[in-house]
Order: sequence, then C-alpha cells, then structure tokens
Amino acid sequence: MNSIEDPTPAPALWNPGAAASWSLIFSPAFGAYIHARNAEVMGRTEEAKANRLWFYGSLGYLVLVSLSVFVPSIPDAVFRGAAIGLLVGWYFAQGNKQVQHVKNIYENSYQHKPWGKPLGIALGCFIGFIVIIIMVGAVVGLFASQEQASVQRFRGVFPETNAYNIVVIIGVVFIPNERLILGEYC
Repeated sequence: MNSIEDPTPAPALWNPGAAASWSLIFSPAFGAYIHARNAEVMGRTEEAKANRLWFYGSLGYLVLVSLSVFVPSIPDAVFRGAAIGLLVGWYFAQGNKQVQHVKNIYENSYQHKPWGKPLGIALGCFIGFIVIIIMVGAVVGLFASQEQASVQRFRGVFPETNAYNIVVIIGVVFIPNERLILGEYC
C-alpha cells in the first residue's frame, strides 16, 4: 500500500489475479502478456522479461498444437497435459508473484485499467485461432480424401500385387506427404 510519506501515486494496472483467471480461457499467453505490461509499469524489468518469455513460449506451444494436425498419431492427452502444465508452471513461476506483490504493496489502492481492450483482442485472437485450425483441418482433410481416392483407384488397377507393394514402398520413401495415407491402406 502507498504510504502517506510516498507522494507517487499507485500505477494503473490490470488486476493480476483477474489476468491469471482469464488465462484459464485464453491460455497462459494472455496472463503472461498482461503481467509483463504490469511489471513494466511497476518498474520490475526482470519480472517483465520473464513474463515475456512465458508469453512467447505459450505462443510457441499454440503453434505446435496447430501443426499437430499433420501428425495425427500424437494423442490428444499429450497436448492437454502440456497445456495444463504450461498454465500451472506459469502461474507458480511468475503469475502468483505479481498477484502477491500487488496485494502486499498496493492492496486495492492502485488504478484499475479497464479490461475491454485486452479481452476484445484476446477474444479476436481466440476466434482467429479456431478459424485457422478449422481451415487447416479442412484443407488437410480435403487433400487426405483426394489421396485416399487415388490409392483406391490404384488398388483397383493393381490389387494386392508386387507392383502395388513396390509403389507403396516408393511412396513411403519418396513421397512423404502420402506416407501416412498409404500406410493406412497397407
């Protein structure tokens, strides 16, 4: 809490506890970004730097999840576990520190920044991420359907012959895009 001897007004901050709670919906990237901005305002440069690293790490995880469409053999549980680990890791490594610091130093006497803009941006990013995932999934599904149809036509021409097996082996070795599709029919 600002004492009477300290003439500097409390900074304008987003509530760090609320930012951590919003991270349950918008990923730790949201909370880490808000906490980094708060830390900058409070002059806590090391905390801001650490939160930016968590922000970029969380974005990297989201990119990895997006690319997982191309490797369907990875179980969903791996990504769910990693997401929970990332959230819990960020909260206990960085998020809770700021919640406690603001609570101990300012209590509730700081200026509260409005949530409209960051939540609007986060919602837009969330919707954009979902749209991109759906579009990538549709494109991958479209190509997979075309490749499956090609394999079925090929099987009709060379049913269970050595020629088919040789082409499948060549497909696995030389056509990496069709490796998974051809592997399903072997």
